[in-house]
Amino acid sequence: MTAATRQSAPQAGTRRSSSTRRQAFAGALAFGFGVILFAPASLLSPIASSGDAFRFERIDGTLLRGVVRSASFDGVVLGDIDYSLRPLQLALGRISADVSVDGRAARGVARLTYGFVARDIAIKDLSGRFDLSSIRRYRLLGMPFEGSVEARVPEFSWRVGDGCGIASGALWTDALSPQLRRLTGADAPMNGRLACEGRDLSIVLAGANEHGEATVDIRLDPRRNYSLTANVRPRESDLARTLQLIGFREGEDGLIYDVYGPLKGIGL
Repeated sequence: MTAATRQSAPQAGTRRSSSTRRQAFAGALAFGFGVILFAPASLLSPIASSGDAFRFERIDGTLLRGVVRSASFDGVVLGDIDYSLRPLQLALGRISADVSVDGRAARGVARLTYGFVARDIAIKDLSGRFDLSSIRRYRLLGMPFEGSVEARVPEFSWRVGDGCGIASGALWTDALSPQLRRLTGADAPMNGRLACEGRDLSIVLAGANEHGEATVDIRLDPRRNYSLTANVRPRESDLARTLQLIGFREGEDGLIYDVYGPLKGIGL
């Protein structure tokens, strides 16, 4: 055996040892990752129940895929929420899941993501319907919420303390129809969109019937202060007088009703 051969043998052994250690580490990492993902979903309970607004009965399944039973948010009963975790996002410091809900208050699907470091919330491909009568904390034009809202939101993001990052989507609602039906006998469903206006989230809705036209402008700023302005242009004097009796005032272009304040119960 030559000197060169005697020197190469230890080097080859070192390379094999290094390769074996890397394979063992990769195997241990994969095993640990698998154990975590397929661990009981009940391990999420302490984290999910740490806030005041979100409540639930229990979580069934695994960390990777499961069901949050009898969920509610800020007093609104959502029902069961199915989720499927997207594990690769964990490596980026984010938790992301495809969720679906089919309950009394809400029905729909979406992809939800939360960044632990940036403290940003993202929603993608949301499609759903929400029963507005489930809202108890707030009122619409001084009256309880009625009707429903349908939303198609391709993308939305919000960073805590910084506000709206990106927003696009279409909305439909008949929230004012029950009240208008009592006043005029006619419905007035509204269509609109959501967008970022600077760092504010802006939602603008518009609708009309034979008795008049209405627009509703809702804004939420980075500090979670909201404003709602309704502008109604009635075609009949009797309707105008009735609206003034319930709080509308004369504006430059019709009758105005506005309200603002801090949005409570939502940790944005």
